[in-house]
Amino acid sequence: MKKSKKITLTAAAMVLSAGLAAGGTLAYLNSVTETKTNTFTSGKNITTTLTETDWTEDSGKNYIPGDVIRKNPVMTNESDQPVYMAIKVDYSDEQGNLMSAEEFAKYAEVTDFNKTDWEKISTNSDGSEIWLHKSEVAAESKTNALFNNVKVNTGISEEWSSKAKTTTVYKCDAEGNKLEIIDTTTQKYDPAVIYKDAQGNIVDAGTLPTFNIKVTGFAVQASTFEDADAACGELVKLVNTKTPSDAQFN
Repeated sequence: MKKSKKITLTAAAMVLSAGLAAGGTLAYLNSVTETKTNTFTSGKNITTTLTETDWTEDSGKNYIPGDVIRKNPVMTNESDQPVYMAIKVDYSDEQGNLMSAEEFAKYAEVTDFNKTDWEKISTNSDGSEIWLHKSEVAAESKTNALFNNVKVNTGISEEWSSKAKTTTVYKCDAEGNKLEIIDTTTQKYDPAVIYKDAQGNIVDAGTLPTFNIKVTGFAVQASTFEDADAACGELVKLVNTKTPSDAQFN
């Protein structure tokens, strides 16, 4: 009896063991750890400014054709790290219509772009330009001016015109035939001035034209790029964030 009981217990143990083996694919040990969130922050930032020390509030007022007006856009790197810089130049009329430098020449032109330190790298469909600074700008340093002078077109001239309207009253017969002049009245209008460019195109009427040159500065950290040419693409992308979708730079 003892031997038989021992065998039974062994068999039972084997059955239990087999049950564990069969169920091992369904039940297993597992564990999920708590979530750890690591937040990375930086106090680093790029700060730049664009200044024009020669430009004053009255610089562009009351100009006359042929004037040379001082305007000297300079970018300053106020960061603690070197950067690459670019300046976007927009040319427009009084209504804000953008145009190319060639079209803008009917009003004025920049006569002295600094091509030693700056290079024009792109022009979009509106005629706006991107000028790249050719080298990195060290921390707390500034660039040389992109340009210094804007010359108003000497071809802008004024023409005066005077108009008059004459009204004649006739005495007529029954059939409407004119028999004699009863009265003649002449009405004169004040003279008007029209301004034309060198090609004779009207640029404005009544006053000398208003026009605008707008400059905007952009910068990216220098450590990411080998040189200014390598940073060029990123600067163009940055400028495009401030440019209408239908006039993106390439």
